[in-house]
Amino acid sequence: MTFNFIGEDIPEGADRAWFESFNFADPYSGASKFTRSKWAIDRENGIFCTFLNGPGDKIPENRPSFYVLGFKDGTVINLEIFDYYEIFLKDSELGVFTYYVERAIVPSGTLYSDDDLREMIKKGWMAYRNYETKRDYHLAFADDCIQRRQG
Repeated sequence: MTFNFIGEDIPEGADRAWFESFNFADPYSGASKFTRSKWAIDRENGIFCTFLNGPGDKIPENRPSFYVLGFKDGTVINLEIFDYYEIFLKDSELGVFTYYVERAIVPSGTLYSDDDLREMIKKGWMAYRNYETKRDYHLAFADDCIQRRQG
């Protein structure tokens, strides 16, 4: 399966309504009516990726960043991603930032293979981060990061 995500501001209309139908809450504060203005979307497959919250001013660096993949059918895959390594090149101010997918919590009934899930996570996350920050990133996966839930 091929996944083609593009980063963009979430447009008004049907796309915004679809995004808001998920009623995401901030994973750290629990605040409801939590919205974002950007996402990466694969319209052909009906999948988006966005950031919910993560380390920064009020959240310690040793905590994960939370992202989600949302699907047209209402399925949500929760992602816990850590910034685990940063290399600054000696001759440049540019850095290579590497992030690590610790967990991808996949609801029961999700029929994508682990390989397809890793590909959609990587492509969706990279498109989102590159759009948001205009930088290049590297994404690595824990061996057992795909955690399928039963029931």
